[in-house]
Amino acid sequence: MTTCLRSPALLAAVSWVLAIGLIVSVSLMATASTLLANLLERLPWMAWLELLLVVFVAFDMIWRGIYEIEPHLMVSAGGGP
Repeated sequence: MTTCLRSPALLAAVSWVLAIGLIVSVSLMATASTLLANLLERLPWMAWLELLLVVFVAFDMIWRGIYEIEPHLMVSAGGGP
């Protein structure tokens, strides 16, 4: 426990804030997932659009990641500086 949370009163106040935040976030996620499921039920082609978006983002992350790790691969292979 950090030094700023050693007071029991402050720890209780922070715990209530965390609990309320958790309840709000879970209820928002449940509402959003229900709305999205209803939308996908009415518009099934949108699922294909979402799949296309996920595949695009995955390939973009792979493409950018290659250039981020390339210098480290060259050093470990003995071809870098």
